[in-house]
Amino acid sequence: MPELPAGSEIMVGQADAEPLPHNCVDAAWSSKNVYLETHYRLLRREGTEALRYAVNKYKSNAAAIDDEDLCIYSRVRPSSSFL
Repeated sequence: MPELPAGSEIMVGQADAEPLPHNCVDAAWSSKNVYLETHYRLLRREGTEALRYAVNKYKSNAAAIDDEDLCIYSRVRPSSSFL
């Protein structure tokens, strides 16, 4: 899986997102590579879930307001140092 999610991955709803792998906590892992891949996928999903939530909430209601999980910046201007 790429380090950065594709737009198509962010645009899907929670129900359509790739399923999480099983985190084996009661037994030994079959290999180090399986362990590392599983934890990479779990951490990657955790890192992208808030973005997926915010994008989908905004898509479903463009008049959405800020809440505990979403902040919408509407007055963003480039800094003069970037011009």
